[in-house]
Amino acid sequence: MRKPTQVVAAVIIDDQQRILITQRPLHKSQGGLWEFPGGKVENSESNEEALVREIKEELGVKIAVGEFIHSCQHDYGNTVIELIVYFSKINEGSIHLNEHIDMEWISVEELEQYEWAPADVPIVDKIKENLETKLEIK
Repeated sequence: MRKPTQVVAAVIIDDQQRILITQRPLHKSQGGLWEFPGGKVENSESNEEALVREIKEELGVKIAVGEFIHSCQHDYGNTVIELIVYFSKINEGSIHLNEHIDMEWISVEELEQYEWAPADVPIVDKIKENLETKLEIK
C-alpha cells in the first residue's frame, strides 16, 4: 500500500456548541461535498502547526487546537490520505471563505443531513461520541 498523505482537519466549535462545516469547490476532487476544513501537513510541521496554518489560509482566522478526535485512512484510488482530526476553536478573526464555496454552523444533530467527502464520514460518529462530554479547548 502507498504511503498515505497526512491531512489534518479542524472540527471548529463555537460558544453555542455548533460545528463549522465547509463545502468543497465544484471544480476540485470531491466537489460540492461537505468537509471539516484543513489540509496537508508539510514536512517540517507538527499536525497542530499545519492545522493552524491551513485554517488561516482557508478561512482567514486563527484557531486554538484542542483535543484529538480521531484519525483514519481513506483510499481515493489515485491517493491515500490519513485524516487526523482535532477539536478547535476560533480565537482571532472573522471567517472569510478563501477556498470553499459555502459554510454552515450546524448542531451535532444536523451532521447526518449533509453529503460528506468520503474521508470525513467516519469523523461524524466520533464527533457525536465526543460532544456528549463537555468540550474544553484552551
